Amino acid sequence: MMLSNFMYLRNQQYWKTCEVCRWVSENINGYLKQGYRPSGEMVRGIITQSDMNATERTKHMWDQDKHSLSHTMVTKPAAKLRKNDLLCPTDSEKAYLVLACDDVDSLGVSGLVYLEERDDLKG
Repeated sequence: MMLSNFMYLRNQQYWKTCEVCRWVSENINGYLKQGYRPSGEMVRGIITQSDMNATERTKHMWDQDKHSLSHTMVTKPAAKLRKNDLLCPTDSEKAYLVLACDDVDSLGVSGLVYLEERDDLKG
């Protein structure tokens, strides 16, 4: 019997549903109010912690020796995320800031999102 829809996952790797929060600037009574607001969009994917090799491979994307890449997320289908969006998993208190997005197959079937874990931001 062949199980074609299953994949082997390491510990702490499983499908997570995240709410997308976007940075919003509003003018309220002449005062600027900025912050993350829920956009109503949901993203589903597998979030894994980056290892040093993944960090080394993506160093050229930011043109700096050190950067804050801490996690990567594989989505199916490719997520329509923007840089600086905030992903808030529904089952966790963690938040992830989107650093970059990649449509790895150029068809929109799957995507790769580079994330930074943040505990000071929450939507």
